[in-house]
Amino acid sequence: MRGDTWDEAQLSLLRKLWAEGETAHAIGAKLGGLSRSAVLGKIFRLRLGPAGAGKKKLAAQTTAAAQSSEPITRRRRSFRPPKPPNTKTDRTGKRCSN
Repeated sequence: MRGDTWDEAQLSLLRKLWAEGETAHAIGAKLGGLSRSAVLGKIFRLRLGPAGAGKKKLAAQTTAAAQSSEPITRRRRSFRPPKPPNTKTDRTGKRCSN
C-alpha cells in the first residue's frame, strides 16, 4: 500500500476498530487485506494511542477514582544501606582462612 492513500471511510473504520480494542491484524483483514505493519504504521502516524483506550473506558476510570473515599498514595521505597562483605580480614587487610 506504499503508493495508495487511505480514504476517509477506511480511516473512520480504523479509528473505530482501534478504539474498540481490535488487533492490528484483524483491522487489516477488515480493511481489505492490509498487513499488520501497514495498520500499525497508520495508527502510529495518526497518534491514536493504546488499543481500546476509548473515551468511555477513560471516563469510567476517572469517575471510579473520584468516587473513592481513600486518597491515592504511592508506596515509598525504604532506604537500605549496602550489606558489608562476608569476608574476614586481619589487621593487614589479608583474608583469613575460615
